[in-house]
Amino acid sequence: SLERAYADAEQAEEALREALAHVGDNKFEASKFRNPFRRRFTAAWCYAEALHHAVMHSPAVGDDDILRAAKVRQLRLLLSCQLCTSRRGKWHGELAKEVARCEGPLAALEVAAEGLAE
Repeated sequence: SLERAYADAEQAEEALREALAHVGDNKFEASKFRNPFRRRFTAAWCYAEALHHAVMHSPAVGDDDILRAAKVRQLRLLLSCQLCTSRRGKWHGELAKEVARCEGPLAALEVAAEGLAE
């Protein structure tokens, strides 16, 4: 259901924010985070994966502005965390689509240009 997908995405978002905030607290975890290969063995990577699946495979939000704003916020978080680099193109595309629906085509074009610039 849409409510369950929204709750799962919210939980993954909160856990990812917390994991990113505490990366520097532990030397071992911080060293893994700096290494491009070992980064995928961090808690933040796991939560980014969970958030990816919660956002990209959720039911359509329709005309619900609150759910659309949450989806945009979660996609921006995924793009800001520099994790799961192979999925960044999908995130930029999805973000451009959602931004076009809520902010208009000019803002969506800016998002798409940012994705192409990467």
